[in-house]
Amino acid sequence: MCGPGGQAVARYVLQGAGQPCMATVGTLCRLALVTRRVGGDVVVDELAPRLRELIELAGVDAKVHVAG
Repeated sequence: MCGPGGQAVARYVLQGAGQPCMATVGTLCRLALVTRRVGGDVVVDELAPRLRELIELAGVDAKVHVAG
């Protein structure tokens, strides 16, 4: 998560068993919404190709910023 100035304020590793699914994308969207309410942002980097595809397929790549 990034604060209002763009600096990283928290870092988390997303991991789980199996392939990512739309529930993962939904969770990221909810996190992005809450973070934006306090002036921050969510940036996802080093993500699995399948998760990147799902984020783009859902059309939320503007809400959940994908680095790289």
